[in-house]
Amino acid sequence: MAQNLISERENITRISPLVGKRYELDGSDEIPSLKGLGASEAHKALPSLKLIFFNQPVTEVFQPHHR
Repeated sequence: MAQNLISERENITRISPLVGKRYELDGSDEIPSLKGLGASEAHKALPSLKLIFFNQPVTEVFQPHHR
């Protein structure tokens, strides 16, 4: 769905590790494990994300749309 909403696909980074059948859609028992998985995947992805998104200094101050 996000692909249809965003025209510049190079601005999308998808991180979706294979997890097998360990996790249930409505299960909450594995939340600590999912939290750890998310932290691990973020740690692995950070070097490439830094090159894409954080390699230039900020040139404009963020202004929220709602004021």
